[in-house]
Amino acid sequence: MHAWEKQDAVALTATMAPQFLYISSAGVTPREGVVAALTHACTLASYSLSDVRVRRISSDAAALVYKIHQSASCAGHSEPPIVLNTDTLVRHEDKWMFLLTTSTPAQ
Repeated sequence: MHAWEKQDAVALTATMAPQFLYISSAGVTPREGVVAALTHACTLASYSLSDVRVRRISSDAAALVYKIHQSASCAGHSEPPIVLNTDTLVRHEDKWMFLLTTSTPAQ
């Protein structure tokens, strides 16, 4: 979130495994598409996280579930103010990286 807020493509890419996928109501987007969107089409003015839960899957995998409260826009359209995210993280070359992220607007 901080890398997105700063529009830092290098930092964003460094957090995502090479085979990263983002799943939302718009479809499935690979890492390159996500980084391009977050640094060129989308802006994040502010955010906070709540209801954070971590579940260890194995020694090299974990699930992270949380709620994002955000002020964001993409392509000139406001994004939902509250989003529910689930991330699957894997240990890749001794570093925890995002492998899959699913995002659902909260109702």
